[in-house]
Amino acid sequence: MNLSRLYGTNITSSSFGSSSVNSFWKFVDNVQWPKSCAKKDTSCAMNQLRKKIATNYKLDDILRFQRVFLRLHRKLQEHIQTVFKGRYVQDSIIDAISHVISRGKKAYQTAMKSPKLVIKFSEQVGSFPSNFGYLFHFFDDYAMGGPDTSRLGSFGKKAKQDFVKTVRSLKGTKVTDK
Repeated sequence: MNLSRLYGTNITSSSFGSSSVNSFWKFVDNVQWPKSCAKKDTSCAMNQLRKKIATNYKLDDILRFQRVFLRLHRKLQEHIQTVFKGRYVQDSIIDAISHVISRGKKAYQTAMKSPKLVIKFSEQVGSFPSNFGYLFHFFDDYAMGGPDTSRLGSFGKKAKQDFVKTVRSLKGTKVTDK
């Protein structure tokens, strides 16, 4: 799956149907990302969340949620760039937008109304856990049959081993039971 194709410029109820967007916000509320990943060992928390998600959602639903996430992210990012004339494009803004989405629909709507809050939030380095968008990477790789590690050298070998280990830990969940 080419993630760049998933980015859209607009998200409305008709982009996915209101039920997809509403289902996404319910998913976000269920995941409780800020609470779940507030621990120091974010890789452990991430694995626990993946297990929880795989137990409660089918792979198709998770990939649909990823597309909604990416479009919401892109919409807020473009809004910030429009309001601030393209000055804010650094990684801290991207992570802050992801964290805003992880906090739910109300936080997202507030950020759309007051994008300066996202800028201030992004300046608080280390004030939020790992990027919420990373949660979807494993499921995207799983749908593709594994991560593309061909250009990652020794890190790629470790990534592949971690992927296989995670797949094994998800046996018997809705993701692996097709």
